[in-house]
Amino acid sequence: MKLSKLRQNSALESEGVWVDYMDGSRLKIARIGTRSYEKAVRELSEEHTNELRNTGTLNEEIQEKITRKSVARAVLLDWEGFYEDEELDKAPDLPGNFVEVREGVWMESIPYTSELGEELFTEGDDFRDLYLFIIGVASTKAAYQKKKDDAESGN
Repeated sequence: MKLSKLRQNSALESEGVWVDYMDGSRLKIARIGTRSYEKAVRELSEEHTNELRNTGTLNEEIQEKITRKSVARAVLLDWEGFYEDEELDKAPDLPGNFVEVREGVWMESIPYTSELGEELFTEGDDFRDLYLFIIGVASTKAAYQKKKDDAESGN
């Protein structure tokens, strides 16, 4: 095996790659294990230092919440093509980022924030499929390697 196959593209892993999701939406996903991700885990774990000191570990529920919040803060970086549920038949005269999703149908675009991500990933399992998709991409070297190979080949 060539050693170059093991080389990681740290820039892409940290900056994230755009990945197609569903219904024309896209997600910008950084790799799990980046410095930003580790920092988020550390910061969120600090809230539980007493438990860590007393038991040497955190219970599974707290660990899962820390992981989900860290993904929202440092792995899912952005998204495109996510909208409020309400469809309007004309462009509203209201502030907001309204997009014509198909002829004559307007919807308000939802910008990604880590606070929104934390809410989606930690309050129930309604968005479990989205979370698991993100984890799957973020855990796979190929998602970041392919982009590096494309850049090297000029594609």
